[in-house]
Amino acid sequence: HLSAPSHSSAPSHSSAPSHSQRLVTYQRLVTHQRLVTRQRLVTHQRLVTHQRLVTHQCLVTHQRLVTHQCLVTPQRLVIHQRLVTHQCLVTHQRLATHQRLVTHQRLVTHQRLVTRQRLVT
Repeated sequence: HLSAPSHSSAPSHSSAPSHSQRLVTYQRLVTHQRLVTRQRLVTHQRLVTHQRLVTHQCLVTHQRLVTHQCLVTPQRLVIHQRLVTHQCLVTHQRLATHQRLVTHQRLVTHQRLVTRQRLVT
């Protein structure tokens, strides 16, 4: 608050009529402001995985017929036969993996401006 100027040069007797009158009014506007901000970051993540097992199999077979002949006497022929079989199962496997990371993000912002004003006279 500002004070009214003092009249030190005015005469001390207050009963004398004043020739001019002034109305001095002091006013001030008091303003309070605050900005309230709220923020949040919302994150969604998911890991998508695709896997497949690829299998190749092959059965390899070898066969042979072994024959032995023996003429024991001119009238007697002895024949021996045997079938020899080899088998092999060949297996190839591989695991194919595909992965991807999916990310969604959003920033949510709330702001409000609070203003208070008062006029002080």
